[in-house]
Amino acid sequence: MVTKHYIGPIVIHRLFLNESWSRYTKLVFFLLFFSFFLHCGLPTHAHAWRFHTNHGGFSANQNSRGVDFVYPRAIFRGFEVGMGYAEFVLLHIRMPVACGIFSFHRTWYYGRMRRNPGVIIAVFVCFCAFFGAFFALEMLGRSQSRLMRDFTPSTVSGGDVFGAQEYESGGPTSILFASVSSAPVRAIYLTASTAKNPARLASLIAFVKKTNLTAMVINAKDDGPQFDDALTKAVADVREAGIYPIARIVIFKDHAFAREHPQEALKNSAGSLWRDYRGGTWLDPASKASWAYVVDVARRAADIGFDEINLDYVRFPTDGAISSIRYPAWDGKKPKTEIIAAFFVYFNTELKKTHPRTRTSLDIFGYTFLASSGLNIGQRVEDAAGTFDIIAPMVYPSHYSAGNFGLANPAAHPYTVVKKTLESGFAKLPADFSKQRVRPWLQAFDMGAIYDARMLQEQIRALAEFGITEYYLWNPRNIYDRYESALKR
Repeated sequence: MVTKHYIGPIVIHRLFLNESWSRYTKLVFFLLFFSFFLHCGLPTHAHAWRFHTNHGGFSANQNSRGVDFVYPRAIFRGFEVGMGYAEFVLLHIRMPVACGIFSFHRTWYYGRMRRNPGVIIAVFVCFCAFFGAFFALEMLGRSQSRLMRDFTPSTVSGGDVFGAQEYESGGPTSILFASVSSAPVRAIYLTASTAKNPARLASLIAFVKKTNLTAMVINAKDDGPQFDDALTKAVADVREAGIYPIARIVIFKDHAFAREHPQEALKNSAGSLWRDYRGGTWLDPASKASWAYVVDVARRAADIGFDEINLDYVRFPTDGAISSIRYPAWDGKKPKTEIIAAFFVYFNTELKKTHPRTRTSLDIFGYTFLASSGLNIGQRVEDAAGTFDIIAPMVYPSHYSAGNFGLANPAAHPYTVVKKTLESGFAKLPADFSKQRVRPWLQAFDMGAIYDARMLQEQIRALAEFGITEYYLWNPRNIYDRYESALKR
């Protein structure tokens, strides 16, 4: 459910997607909207008022001395749940601006303006931040558009792209698997912004070197490609440190390509781009042009030095007004599992034609190890096992429902959840399937329970029951220090 705290970000998000408006038209609308939004939201009490959001607290206390600003640490909880920088700015930009407007109004009303010139400065700084945020976000949109021009397949109108048609019926049954590295791959996840920050990257490299970790998963594409000189240098630095670099590529959840080629994206009943509950746009998983696009992105990632390509969001959407989706390519009749299975084969075959030594891994819901139905999103571990070098089930205990495995709170029982998930999954796979080809994502963040080093160690202990020594660690904020004791050499 969208709360009042998200109305502003959602409207402004739509504004930035309107390419028919000029920058200055958007700016005028931006100001008018926020003036109205803030005016309706401002309290009338003369001495104290408070804002709260779902992602942290904020308060500003008005008294005879002016305005005291308080930004609790909790305001940054948005990053812990994976909120993007743009979403975070849009969600919270109204707070300092509101403080400035409220302070200006109150001090003027009570005749204190001349005695409190600091308020004028505060208002000026707030409005500078306001305009700065607008132009930064507008430039970000233009930058993504430029990046997209480098990843536009020669054919984007549908039909047979890069020979994709031959894979619809399942394609070839033999995939050239990359050779397995002699060193166990144990990785931490990094956002592109973290990897491009020299100080943070150096700190995380040092952390990896003093633990039993051997690899880093870095976002090469989330809602759009992240390629630039900074990312190339980050990959080079990781390789120079003797760390195995893995490129994470988000597949069908995509804003950049959908914006450039809306004919390949999901639509709503009105013909506009369909969006999930977080405002994300999606490509049609059956679109052959989308398939070719993500192979191009993967090739670019391999070209700049990534040794492995890790795919995420290879599925149909799970949230939002699902029933209102209009698919430009999928006919609604062919099973979703067949669509996704055909993509599995296509991606691995096409990538390894040009990069045979590049390994591929697939992030897949932990529930796929418990059910073979496809979960209405098209994912089946049985289909992935015959195509990808590595299967990466996301076995985060906090993501299981109460009652799973007879547990009231699965998050409080990491060993049991991981063990029983893998037991169920291996029972579905062929007897000759190597368990070493399973490299799960483990929970390294607080949700459902406090996840300290002991909780991580319990998950690792469950993997050891099956002889699995490889894993990925997921922390959206890329903070792993408290897990050092569980990662001793």
